[in-house]
Amino acid sequence: MLKTFLQITAGYRDVSASREHVVGTLNCLRESGVAHWRMRNTEDGGIAFRIRERDVTAFRGLCDASAVAVQWGDLRGLPALLRRYRRRWGIPIGAAVFALLTALSCRVVWEVDVTGNEKLDKTQIIRMLSDYGFGVGSPFRFVDFDVLQNEFLLRNEEIAWISVNMEGTVARVQVRENLGGRRAGEDSTGISNMIAAEDGQIVEVQIRGGKAAVAIHDVVQKGELLISGVIAVGEDGVRYEHASGTVLARVNRQIMVEIPKNRAEKVYTSEENVRKSLIFFGKEIKLFGKSSIDNPTYDTIVSENCLSLPGGMPIPVGIRTERDRAYRMEPGSLSDAEAYVAAMQQYREELDALLATAEILSVECEHHADENGYRITARLVCVTDIALTAGVSAP
Repeated sequence: MLKTFLQITAGYRDVSASREHVVGTLNCLRESGVAHWRMRNTEDGGIAFRIRERDVTAFRGLCDASAVAVQWGDLRGLPALLRRYRRRWGIPIGAAVFALLTALSCRVVWEVDVTGNEKLDKTQIIRMLSDYGFGVGSPFRFVDFDVLQNEFLLRNEEIAWISVNMEGTVARVQVRENLGGRRAGEDSTGISNMIAAEDGQIVEVQIRGGKAAVAIHDVVQKGELLISGVIAVGEDGVRYEHASGTVLARVNRQIMVEIPKNRAEKVYTSEENVRKSLIFFGKEIKLFGKSSIDNPTYDTIVSENCLSLPGGMPIPVGIRTERDRAYRMEPGSLSDAEAYVAAMQQYREELDALLATAEILSVECEHHADENGYRITARLVCVTDIALTAGVSAP
């Protein structure tokens, strides 16, 4: 492999000799000591082989002196390529820039992969990290990941735990969302209680810190103490802790969806504005398009097409398209069937949002339709964590 690379870099020529000059050619090769390769027989009984460009002058002179006729091919390899494009400076400059960018790109983040998220979208977490200067195109060699992770947790209540590790040029981000009452970033060594976020009947109590103030089957109201961080020790002693844990309770929830039959509808016009940008290692380079549309009412639709290497590996280069579409509001009406479909769709969306934080035990659902619209009223019994951290001032 290395030998072939050196031969191509130095340049070479194909040499051939007819049947009557085979012996003379072989004698010239032996006498000159010229390195040759790919020796083969030709269809007319002659031979063909390759020699380096730097040996051509010496071998040609020996063949002429011995009256041996050989045929010479064109120069091949890197020297031939450079000679062909010697007046096209853009090609070598582009090759040099490409080599430089390839070397530099190995030191920056190409992709951010997020796992463990449930409620938060992947793009939200990537945007949060970019606020701290870490994202696609960021140099990672001197990043202190411990500091990055701690600052992220202190300033983002939605995330309870995060881990950022580099795997080649891919940043692997693992998160655990803060599903309980305690907020990320609160001082775990401070004094606090946990109180009820809403009315309910206690189903289960799990204590990680502090002392339980309620028992299973107790009925509590919003704001009532669940886990105390002030613990009596002996007859007169008091110990202060940071109360933490999970308190599951049976609670009542209600979902109400109402879809009017007569309502304004959005109708898109033909007025449109398209902006194109090149995304290069996290940096956006505007290509063309107006900054905004003239019509004050419009929607912006953003799409990003990232490039990838053969095999599907994504690279941090792509085209972002922002399309502004103007619209106007016009009066419209829904049929009974259309109002029902719209109401059921919205109801399912709210039900899915509730399922993310609670277990539903029972549902009583009422449907009502009249000339004004369609209404769905659902009364639910759920089990959810009602514990919420509340600070306590030590005496």
